[in-house]
Amino acid sequence: MITTTEAAQQLGLARRTVQKWCAVLGYRKQGRDYLLTEEELVQIRALAQRQPGRPRVKKLEKFAC
Repeated sequence: MITTTEAAQQLGLARRTVQKWCAVLGYRKQGRDYLLTEEELVQIRALAQRQPGRPRVKKLEKFAC
């Protein structure tokens, strides 16, 4: 089992980011840490890689008033 802090170090993410993904995915929590298996760590790695940075926002057309 891997703790939240260990997972964050392995993935190169903030501990809070790992906690967020654990909560979203419904992983089990022990005390203040989530305990992750290797399979769960792989899932978090895949999700974190799909969201690189700030999403782009399309420019809005000017409103005619």
